[in-house]
Amino acid sequence: MPKIPIDECPAGPEMDAAVAEVLGFKTKWFEYPDGSKILLLCDERDNWRSIPAYSANNIAAAWELVEKERMRIGWTEAWDVPYAACRELICEYADKHPLAICRAFLKANGVEHVEVPE
Repeated sequence: MPKIPIDECPAGPEMDAAVAEVLGFKTKWFEYPDGSKILLLCDERDNWRSIPAYSANNIAAAWELVEKERMRIGWTEAWDVPYAACRELICEYADKHPLAICRAFLKANGVEHVEVPE
């Protein structure tokens, strides 16, 4: 699969998969007989389930990332600047808070690119 820079990756399953993989989950695409696809993650008990929409409009899922980083190394929310999330010198901007949080989370964990389908 080709890769694109995090700053160019929109909210959606590819961004969510990158986040889930940093969190230690395995991910895979499941294809239904009609050809439609869904991205799944494998939890600690080897159960496959739908991946949380970290990067879309689900601030609760994205906020879990803020809490994990806050406990791990410290995090600053720049809510006075619309749709920004910062961690030390990493500051991300996006059209929605969850996407900014995901981008900052990935960069803070050394991820620079996201795999996208061809």
